[in-house]
Amino acid sequence: MLTHLRANWPVLCAILFFLTLVALIGPWSEIPLNDDWQYAHFAKTLAESGTFRVDVPVAPSVIGQSLLAWPVIRIFGFSHLALRMLTLALSVLILVELDYLLAIGAVGAAVRFTALSLVVANPIFLHLSTTFMTENYGYVVALLAACIWFRGKKTESTSLAIVAATVAGLSFWIRQFSALVFPALLLAEWIASGANLRNGRGIF
Repeated sequence: MLTHLRANWPVLCAILFFLTLVALIGPWSEIPLNDDWQYAHFAKTLAESGTFRVDVPVAPSVIGQSLLAWPVIRIFGFSHLALRMLTLALSVLILVELDYLLAIGAVGAAVRFTALSLVVANPIFLHLSTTFMTENYGYVVALLAACIWFRGKKTESTSLAIVAATVAGLSFWIRQFSALVFPALLLAEWIASGANLRNGRGIF
């Protein structure tokens, strides 16, 4: 247990830092904090009627986000605060995903903590984490795809690579640009394989 805590102290401390800042901000009001009222409206309509109805002008896909919010609304009823708590939980998961990717890249613990703390202290990340805006919902799915991809690469699992591609594709239905994660992974692998071949190390 202590060994596990010591190994994961960067992300645990970053999460504590994040929760401390959120507590200081105090985003507990039962009102929308941005144009996230539109996305909350979609999620409410889907949860209550089972129909996804686009009746306000928005740019993001929103479908995946509404599906993630569906059980929250069904269990607790519609509440801007409940949806905000869901976003906060997913924002914590974003930090876990980022830490996993940094650890996979053999980044040192101190650097991991610094990087995660910079993400936490970013006003944009903090603001998005305390709303029902779509960005963090798209990021959490896209980063999950990246984590699965590198896990599959580590275990040489073709099935995990397929799962990663599928999850990355699904992120399109939350925020369209998140689907660019998988092409970026393929491009990075292609560049890395070229460098490995030039250095005589082979592709893996």
